[in-house]
Parts: sequence; C-alpha cells; structure tokens
Amino acid sequence: MIEKLHNILEKTKLCYKESVLLENEVLEESLLTIMSNTKYLIDNYEDVKPQKRKSTMSKVITDEYEIEKIHRKIPQWLERPHQINHQILVTFMKLSNCNENPIPLSTLEKNCNIDSKKFNSNFDQMKIISEKNNGKVFEEENGNVSLWNPISQFVTTEYKKRFS
Repeated sequence: MIEKLHNILEKTKLCYKESVLLENEVLEESLLTIMSNTKYLIDNYEDVKPQKRKSTMSKVITDEYEIEKIHRKIPQWLERPHQINHQILVTFMKLSNCNENPIPLSTLEKNCNIDSKKFNSNFDQMKIISEKNNGKVFEEENGNVSLWNPISQFVTTEYKKRFS
C-alpha cells in the first residue's frame, strides 16, 4: 500500500510540473490537492496501528489538513484577481475591515459583482471541509459571514501583505 502511495505521489509531481508549463490553473490546483492528500496518507500511514489503519485512513480530511490546505492556497488566490475565490475573499476583507466585523452574506454577494450561481457555488465550497472543496475560509452564522477562526489570523496577515 505505501509503495502505491509513493508511486502516486511521484507521478502526480510529474503531472504537476507539466500543468505549470501548460499554465492550466485548474489542473494545477487539482494536482496539488492530490499531492497533499497522498503526502498526508503517507505521513500518517506508519502512525496508525494495523487494526485501526482502515478507519483512520478513510478519515483523511481533518481541521489540521484543511488548515494546511488554506496555507497553501491563500497566497495563490491573492495573486490571481481573475479567480472567483480571490474576488470573494478580497471583497469580504474590504467589507469586514479585515475580519473586524461579520458581514451579511447578501452584502458580500451583492458587492462581489459575480453571477449569483457562480458566487453561491464557490462560496459554499469556501465554507465547508471536504476533500474536493476550495478550502474552508469562511463561517456563516445567522446569515453573517466571518473568517473561519483557525485560519483567520493567517488570512488577515497574507491579505495585509499584499493590499496594505
């Protein structure tokens, strides 16, 4: 099993290098996710007792993993203004005064100037933890949006580096 994971990781790295040359950002992000998931499985494979390995391996997505994903993705998003994730995040940071004040979801959507369907699809992916999400950045409570607490300081710092 571990040999197969190493094989997947190496082949994915080769594909990632090609995707960079092709300047295919969607493919790049997908391959980064595959590499990250595979690396996580490899790193945690030996730590799990054999009788518990199967159940632990199936629960790859954790808060810690999600935080790592955000640390990798946020700098990319902030450098790519054409991406919807960038537009949503930057609009939120401006409206909320760098997460000082939660803002109504309707206000965020209105100020993003993005097609409602695209906004909702991307925003939903930015507030959940799942293997194929964009990365959990936001929390929504009673219709108000704020940064997800475990990554709020990191996101604020990265935003201020580029926009202050």
